[in-house]
Amino acid sequence: MILRFAAFILLVFSLRHLSNADSPPLTIQYNFQDKEIPLSSGSRLYLWNVAGDDTRELVIQNQRTFAVYRIDLENKTLIPLQQFTIPLKPGDKGPYYYSFGSPDEQNRGSLLVLSPEGLDSFPQAREKPGFRESPEKILERQCYPSPDKPDISLRPVRFSLDMDQDGYDELILPDARSFHVLKKTGNEFQDIPLPVDIGHLSTSFDVTDTISFHTSSHSNVIFLRIGDNKTYSLLLIKDHPENREGRIFSLHHPRSPLSFSDTPDQEIILPGISQRNIFFMDLNKDGFMDILTKESNYNLLSPLTKVDVYLSPEKPKAVFQEPTQELRIGDPDGMIYFGDFSGDGLVDICAVQLAYKASSTEDFVEYFAGNHFRLILAFYLFHPTIDKYLSAPDFTLPLIMDFATSPYRRPLLSINTQADFNGDGRKDILAWVKPDLMEIYTMTSSDRIHTKPYAKLQVSEVTNYVIGQIDQGKADDVAIYSLKKRRVTLFIFR
Repeated sequence: MILRFAAFILLVFSLRHLSNADSPPLTIQYNFQDKEIPLSSGSRLYLWNVAGDDTRELVIQNQRTFAVYRIDLENKTLIPLQQFTIPLKPGDKGPYYYSFGSPDEQNRGSLLVLSPEGLDSFPQAREKPGFRESPEKILERQCYPSPDKPDISLRPVRFSLDMDQDGYDELILPDARSFHVLKKTGNEFQDIPLPVDIGHLSTSFDVTDTISFHTSSHSNVIFLRIGDNKTYSLLLIKDHPENREGRIFSLHHPRSPLSFSDTPDQEIILPGISQRNIFFMDLNKDGFMDILTKESNYNLLSPLTKVDVYLSPEKPKAVFQEPTQELRIGDPDGMIYFGDFSGDGLVDICAVQLAYKASSTEDFVEYFAGNHFRLILAFYLFHPTIDKYLSAPDFTLPLIMDFATSPYRRPLLSINTQADFNGDGRKDILAWVKPDLMEIYTMTSSDRIHTKPYAKLQVSEVTNYVIGQIDQGKADDVAIYSLKKRRVTLFIFR
């Protein structure tokens, strides 16, 4: 009898150890007082190292006001550090953009504000944790023209980027026709040499998963990492001179000292893709840029999303007449996300599709009368032995998502595939399934996905959220902002 009881206890412990249930995340809930920062549905959250130590602070932006909070893990609370408003000068017309970055040692970890007249910096304050509240003009130059009608809004745009990985950010600044890349050298910002045809870029693409900046002429400035490189390469998209639907993609790797040559390091020519979503990345980590395009038919009776894969050969120039692979996904408006779900460093695809049959009357009624979607997340792993994806998904995850939070309504917030919540080195799935609930799904040891949530993040409502590592650990954390309750809830994973 004792042996049976011991065996039962051992079995229960083993099943618990093998299940997807870990210790719950550390939860911190903070209610904002009336005197604190005014909040709105457009308020943005950031996890940024303001104090210069090993932890990140919570930074909240609403219109032109910023508030900084210390995350006190020991006492499970937030400590207000500062609140200040970006000043307006008489006659200012805007528009204004902001970013976080470190253009030099004196402005490390700064809040950077770009205006038509130049760049202001709010660096880390030395006397206390937080930003210095009086701006310092670190660049005076005409960046872009002011509009006829004043626009004093402050918008987030990532215009600071450490391209050569020397610890300091370069500035990506527009002008009337194109853009400039500036690097701090000594006491001056110097223009980095760029390709001569920088002003003749195609503008007809919805560019995704890159660092992009839309100038006043609406050209795309694209920087991306290729393979295992830590530095950023410059991608130019040009119209094909002989084919209206064709495009030329020229990739320029950075030189040392930082510059970009006129001659591209890689060039890809594709025909007939002007109306598709397009994605740039190194799928197989061979050091050469590959391209994916997505096109949907928006037809519920015969749903189809087609993903074309253009896998580049290992040579400087490639001309494609046909894709190297075509994936067919049964969804009328298929969303696709990317992540390394197997931990091999290669790019895998997570495709969203509706779990309804057009021939089913019950499915038809549920789709149009219900307040939720039945979805399937289909995972396509990149297989290096055959250098492509399988035509059928490697595995799937069924989900039920509220209509208001589905990928068809909130494509940028509904599903996130860029975080690792259990620290195993593989990307996980964060799904916003209901207005007040987010679920996290992790991968199994056999490169599949658990169908039981790793964690459920229950809050009063989700207005916005941010993901990042608060204490520089292996796992990512989540901060969720709820407007109705004027509350932020942090979920810290260990």
